[in-house]
Amino acid sequence: MVAREPVERRLTLNDTELCYFEWPSTSDSLVLLLHATGFHARCWDKTVAALSDDYRVIALDLRGHGRSGKNGSFGWFDLGDDVVALIDTLGLNNIVLAGHSVGGHCALYASSQRIERIKALVLIDPVILRPEQYGSPESNKFNFESEEHPVARRRDHWK
Repeated sequence: MVAREPVERRLTLNDTELCYFEWPSTSDSLVLLLHATGFHARCWDKTVAALSDDYRVIALDLRGHGRSGKNGSFGWFDLGDDVVALIDTLGLNNIVLAGHSVGGHCALYASSQRIERIKALVLIDPVILRPEQYGSPESNKFNFESEEHPVARRRDHWK
């Protein structure tokens, strides 16, 4: 298997410029990858390298991460809405949708909105809470312009 190089693409969805990387293929088989909080789309490079060239792969930099826009405030529902908008805008179908942590939450949210377009879900340590724990779309916002990034206090050393 020859290593494929991704194509960096950008589009504006829900008033935010989002960056995604695509590993093209002539196949109808599609894998859409969603990263965890504090990560970015290219964290999936080794996963993509392990996939057959028969898969078209798209890895999204979620809003506030990687090369995507970091402007304004946003929350759980906004991240999920961005994934739904990406699916709609690109006309994606027959999707194997994989997400890690908040990416798992986004994958589950997107599948609830576009189930007819999802072939399978792969959820890796997803953040799935009781609905009331997410708060309302208006109350559960994070503003990267005025607040510390939510993973800034993570420890890098453990006893």
